[in-house]
Amino acid sequence: MMEHWGAAEIRQKTQAIKREYRKVVANYYKPIEDFKFDVCQTEKSIVFGIQDHLVYRIYFYTAAIDELAELLRKYPGEATIDILARGCDDFEHLFSKLAQAGYGRHAVFQRYHIPNLRQGIYSKIPEDLRGLDTKCYGRYAAEEEAEEILRMLQDTFDPKESHLQDLQELKRMIQNKNVRVISENDKIVTLITFWQEGKKLYVEHAINTGRREYMHCLYLSTLENALSEGINYVYTWISSVNERIRRFISRFGYEKEDVVDYIYVKGE
Repeated sequence: MMEHWGAAEIRQKTQAIKREYRKVVANYYKPIEDFKFDVCQTEKSIVFGIQDHLVYRIYFYTAAIDELAELLRKYPGEATIDILARGCDDFEHLFSKLAQAGYGRHAVFQRYHIPNLRQGIYSKIPEDLRGLDTKCYGRYAAEEEAEEILRMLQDTFDPKESHLQDLQELKRMIQNKNVRVISENDKIVTLITFWQEGKKLYVEHAINTGRREYMHCLYLSTLENALSEGINYVYTWISSVNERIRRFISRFGYEKEDVVDYIYVKGE
């Protein structure tokens, strides 16, 4: 039977599993906020899900992978699971249990990073884009543009693959100067969203319906601003099938990491 637990109860359960069994498999990596989660559990496993704006997301923490299939079947259709794996990880047994529970692989994302922004930022810029005055392109978004930006994000990105903010969260990002845009004829044609984590910059979303140089200059000026604020490490996630975006980010010195995000969705 499904129960409803808060974050503190979930932490107690995961800590108890870790103490008792040591070796665990999980897609629960960061502290969770104190919402009420839909919980299914056994002695060796806990699965907990929550409606995250547009997507129902599932997390698990288990010392017995064979139990997962039965627990995961109890969750609604289109429930989404993210699994981070490094190059040395072998998750084939886990993936087989997801398949047994009715979850199919929806997408795969690779993590890329600029290990040294100061050295990498101008390393591979195409000749025809060198010398552009990036400061002439782009500005921070205004709060009254939040609804327009939200529509662009929702029209472009799959919420199962990418965290799409709700309107209030997006307004907070704009207030914190984490959204930059280029406009033409009073319409946003290029945008980029990002946030700072200590001395790291995470580039989240990028959209361009304008000229080629718009995206280049907005992206580059965002990195230049980060560098001026003492940030020297940047990372982003790219779909494994999006070769065009991979080529685009390579011009700024991005390198592929051995970290992969496998996204599974129930009913696919």
